[in-house]
Amino acid sequence: MEMPIAFKVKELSQILDVSTPAVSQRLKNTTDELLKSDKNRTVGIPRETISKILTENGHNYFYRKNIILAHTIVGGSAKTSAIWSLFNGFLRISSKQNPLILCSSDSQASLDDIALGSIPSADKQRVLVDYFNEQATLDDILIPIDKNENTWIIPSHLNNVFLDKSLQSPKKIKGEALRLIQDIYKKFPNTNPSIFIDTMPALSASTGSFILAMAQLMNEYSPEEYNPVVCIPLRSDSTSLKGCQIAFDELNTIIETFGVDKKPTVKVFLANYDKRLSLSSEILKSLFGDPVLKDYVADTIIRTSAEIPKTSYANKSVFHDKLTSVGSDYNDLLLEVLGYEKQGANG
Repeated sequence: MEMPIAFKVKELSQILDVSTPAVSQRLKNTTDELLKSDKNRTVGIPRETISKILTENGHNYFYRKNIILAHTIVGGSAKTSAIWSLFNGFLRISSKQNPLILCSSDSQASLDDIALGSIPSADKQRVLVDYFNEQATLDDILIPIDKNENTWIIPSHLNNVFLDKSLQSPKKIKGEALRLIQDIYKKFPNTNPSIFIDTMPALSASTGSFILAMAQLMNEYSPEEYNPVVCIPLRSDSTSLKGCQIAFDELNTIIETFGVDKKPTVKVFLANYDKRLSLSSEILKSLFGDPVLKDYVADTIIRTSAEIPKTSYANKSVFHDKLTSVGSDYNDLLLEVLGYEKQGANG
């Protein structure tokens, strides 16, 4: 996997809420590794350096045990694009001491095709359905994307079409995804793994199991230690809006059905927004007019861009090669998902 571009000085200045010259001057006095141009100008900040700076300046909460799950029941709503973009955006600012893990439960395996450049063979690679059926261990299904960067994936293939059959009892629904996440925490002790989950576009027992696990872990970890977020993307059409409402209702229903007293943060956001189309504005107005969803709408809108399919086809992300406008949008959404609050630099 090719690494995304390094964080820019301007991006750091925006997070710290200080001027770009002030950040540049501070970086001149640091002994940390920086990327330099031929004229000795700082053109990028490697992930280890940026994570150190952000931690020192009050943004250590970025590096909690993050679980970010994308959920939708309508295809073509940018669910996979969102998870892939958020994963790569976080890869730019996180220390490699903490593992970053993609988890693919969709049998179509679109995420695997982008991240690995191919879909794993069903004859050779165990996947979630095998783990949930107790026919595979975590080590059997977790494979490295790049060991040097501490990035991993739980891949998928067509066998995951049977995933819901492996979760036919309430006990399995409540316990299997929780067991998976707890096994991940055991595999990487004394770290804060961040897990990015791409779910199937349907009302499914496996998605419900992950959401329940995210909620149950809120009783084990404090908000300072753990950050669970369900992202619900939608297209600019009425079908996707209705799907968003159903997905949100299902999230609440499964938590209430199983008697869990907490629920993850929910971020509903409009993907592929095109201000030239009146329908995009109408859907946005409908979101803010919805008596329930209006309280969960993200501050960030993802603008439509040909960069998303183009970079995915090349097994890259909107954070590769150059920082595009849609890359900036996803960076803003990432910061929002991480709980970003402007604090200013310390000292």
